[in-house]
Amino acid sequence: MSDINSNLSDNFYDNEDYYPDAVIPGTVRMILLIAFIIPSLLCYLFVIVCTLVKKSLRSAPNNYVMLFMLFTSLLVVGTDIPWAIYCYHQYTVLIKSPMFCLVWWFIDAFGLYTSQVLTAWATLERHILIFHSHFYNRKRVMICCHYLAPIVLLLYMLIFYIYVIFLLPCETRWQLDGNLCYEPCYFSDYVFGLWETILHGMITTIFIIIFSSLLIIRVCRSRRRLQQSVHWGKYRRMFFQLISISALYLSINFPICIVYIFHYTSDLSWTYASIQVLSFLNYFIPLLLPFVCLTSRGGIVISIKQILKRQKNRRVDIHS
Repeated sequence: MSDINSNLSDNFYDNEDYYPDAVIPGTVRMILLIAFIIPSLLCYLFVIVCTLVKKSLRSAPNNYVMLFMLFTSLLVVGTDIPWAIYCYHQYTVLIKSPMFCLVWWFIDAFGLYTSQVLTAWATLERHILIFHSHFYNRKRVMICCHYLAPIVLLLYMLIFYIYVIFLLPCETRWQLDGNLCYEPCYFSDYVFGLWETILHGMITTIFIIIFSSLLIIRVCRSRRRLQQSVHWGKYRRMFFQLISISALYLSINFPICIVYIFHYTSDLSWTYASIQVLSFLNYFIPLLLPFVCLTSRGGIVISIKQILKRQKNRRVDIHS
């Protein structure tokens, strides 16, 4: 779950003048993000291009929803994080206008939460792909469950955030004179604010935990039978790919869920600092996602090894 519900302005513009009690100084945040953003962008491009160009990867059913996740997370890494870096360095928003703040809030909320919702769906779909793949032999089921489901989720998230950020009839507080985009007004709306926190954040996290755990249990119990299948290599890649991505999301989202429970049910001072730190670390989910996808996709790794082997053979031929 991202920092969006409680700490957006602190997450973006925390220098010592505005937030003297900031746990992680803005300069440290800026340095950490800069260290990761360029390698992350290059890895995104490499993984996406390899997946789209290589037919075996492009046609693999497990890569379909992963491409949606990669594109939505790339949106965050390519826009949201550079704008945050600029604010950490200059202590001012890149463009002082309400529309820019709205666009920034939209990209941040839509990008981070959509990727998490798609991950939750992927944990369920892996059960079908590994243990009930015969369902997808029916064309109608294949279209509805495999192709349309991620698109419907994407459209739902798109419509939800367009409405709550751009169209919801409520008053947003601006602090552009103080170089801040304060927060979108739907945070204070009982229905939509709670809807986002519980459904997009906590429930999807619980969903990922449950279905990832069940997948591990089912694979361990059926390991002997699966290894005898001619498709075990494909199933194994599906399994490790999902578990790796789920672990990345849960490493940040699960602690945030626990802290939020204490935050809303008690008046403990440590929850504010914990939310601030974990909310910043939430940026590293989209930053690290392409590396996790790269290491868990056997086809890409094999392609890299083949390229390196060809380069080595060329050098040997030149020197000989």
